[in-house]
Amino acid sequence: MIYLDIETLAQDPYEWAIKPDNEIKAPKTYKDPEKIAAYIAEAAAGQVAELRARSSLDPLLGGIVVCVGIAVRDADPVVLLNETSDEAGEGTLLRKVQAGLLRPGNNELPLVSWNGTFDWRWLAIRALRHGLY
Repeated sequence: MIYLDIETLAQDPYEWAIKPDNEIKAPKTYKDPEKIAAYIAEAAAGQVAELRARSSLDPLLGGIVVCVGIAVRDADPVVLLNETSDEAGEGTLLRKVQAGLLRPGNNELPLVSWNGTFDWRWLAIRALRHGLY
């Protein structure tokens, strides 16, 4: 078996994830223009913090993989680190994980993750971001 666990880090959201003010809509029950403007201003101001908080749980929002713990068969576990805690380091880390998973004989082993589909989905999406598959 191949056992795997990942840890992620929140980061500031990508520009495409931040809605421009003109796309933020107040609830339809708001009628007072001042309250509508206040709602939009508050929503615009809070969206970066909200997206950042969600990014460590959503690979599409840009949370970065900071380490991967992996053990193959009965061998001692190894922790691979993102040395720079940024996207370049994440790419390097994910290339190492991919190389290990593609070693001869490993493709026949069952994959086990501490967090189930969360880890595998995260790794797959972030690997695609770096041109890996």
